[in-house]
Amino acid sequence: MKVDPANGYRHFTNSLLALREGAQKNTQAKIYISLLHPVQEQLLKPTRENITQQWVNSYNLQIFNIFDKETKVTILQDSFNLYKESQQLNLDGLHYADTVANTELNILLNHACNDALRLNEPLPKTTCNAGYSLLDHKAILLLAIFLLLGPVLLSLNKLLGNQFQQSQ
Repeated sequence: MKVDPANGYRHFTNSLLALREGAQKNTQAKIYISLLHPVQEQLLKPTRENITQQWVNSYNLQIFNIFDKETKVTILQDSFNLYKESQQLNLDGLHYADTVANTELNILLNHACNDALRLNEPLPKTTCNAGYSLLDHKAILLLAIFLLLGPVLLSLNKLLGNQFQQSQ
């Protein structure tokens, strides 16, 4: 079965318009939309020959046309760039290895989490997927003092203990 570009594009546009209408009605909802991923036409099956990069670009352009800044829908352009840079992980011209999808999910979670954190503390002090040290600078300073002075204090305790025992 071949892809019918005209019906697909019309259905896609109608779905985007419905999503935009829903976003306008529910102003508290956070909506993220990912651009369609790049394709490698030379890897596609003959039944998918109508799917071209030009076709994908026209769909992505429609996303930008429908979701302007006033709709408060976040368009995840990072996702498109991730797939564009991961062409070697393209399995059949259209689908990618799970590692790429997992990275895309991480990008989405970062967007959602950072938006929530931004309300409490300005970025870049906090990001939800940043690696945090278990020790902050105060704890590291105390640990260094303990490691430096610990042996000195133990030696001093031992020396004073020996002197105390000799005096009795």
